[in-house]
Amino acid sequence: MDWRYNTIWFDQLDQDRIAKVDLRAGPLPSLQGKQYVSFRGYRQENGFLDALPPSGDVLFLELAFSGLRAFDGIGRLPSLKRLELVHCYKLESDSGLEEIAASLRYLHICNSKRLHAAAEIRSLREIEVLRLNSCGEIDSLDFLFEFPRLIDFRFVNTSVRNGDLSPLIAHKSLRSVGFMDKRHYSMTAAEVDRALEAKSAQPFQEFVSKGQWRTFRFLSGDQRID
Repeated sequence: MDWRYNTIWFDQLDQDRIAKVDLRAGPLPSLQGKQYVSFRGYRQENGFLDALPPSGDVLFLELAFSGLRAFDGIGRLPSLKRLELVHCYKLESDSGLEEIAASLRYLHICNSKRLHAAAEIRSLREIEVLRLNSCGEIDSLDFLFEFPRLIDFRFVNTSVRNGDLSPLIAHKSLRSVGFMDKRHYSMTAAEVDRALEAKSAQPFQEFVSKGQWRTFRFLSGDQRID
């Protein structure tokens, strides 16, 4: 079990490698030796991430109810593989993402309606899982072709302005998609699913179980997201 799995079972990780901190109740901790970090209520006057304690150990970072407006400073975590943002309502720019373009494999942003996919998201050439749910309108899905390793893309409650969903089918590596049907879309979710299933019979997920629970990771060409 590690950051590659859709649901991370933190109880199966080395607890000394985890930092879960409510920053409304205390200062930023040192991140040396920490691989899995979750911050609630991160605030910085300039709206950036340049106050993060530098660390080459962090692989996973979750920010919830943060006041950040852009990603500038995220390069202080040069080994970051997975970044998740939840309820970061002030986020309005993807500036700074290029700082971790070489390392980032998984980006999930949810409930950031001011954010629109722009130039620095396009710099994430190594990204394999991209989820922009309940974010600002996307002009076109053509930007997906900037991601040659993309396996999973989700844009639930995020509208595509031109309605053309054909890039989802034309993309060479994309295997899994999630979105809500809209009148102006060129295809329904069910039609996209069928078209993606027809692209290849090769498995692209690996499942693991814990009691009644099950989760998965996506398989890339070398059988893992590295």
